[in-house]
Amino acid sequence: YREDNIDGKTVLPPGIIADFAVIVEGESMYNPSSSKSIAPGDLVFCSTNETALPGDLVVLLTTEGRQLLKQYYKNINKKKKEFKSFNPDYPEFQLNNDQIDIMLRVVYHQPKGIKY
Repeated sequence: YREDNIDGKTVLPPGIIADFAVIVEGESMYNPSSSKSIAPGDLVFCSTNETALPGDLVVLLTTEGRQLLKQYYKNINKKKKEFKSFNPDYPEFQLNNDQIDIMLRVVYHQPKGIKY
């Protein structure tokens, strides 16, 4: 983390421990007809200490420099993972483990404009 990247501070609910937050961009996780929906402008809080398991939301940084928020769906095999978006217009996709630079578990989702 870098001090010049800090955009603000917020209070999290009791028991939630996060290392940093990401402001969501794009609509791949936005599905207003589902209870699982993350809109552009929402915040997701990540932990660098928790292991992501299939079913968890994750923030990914690929070796190509892409930053993604996805649901970690499943392991295809020991070398490949599958990810899903909540928005049905965005297809599932797979990444080889060597294409993933960082994969962090999302521990809390805070909708835009809503404060704990």
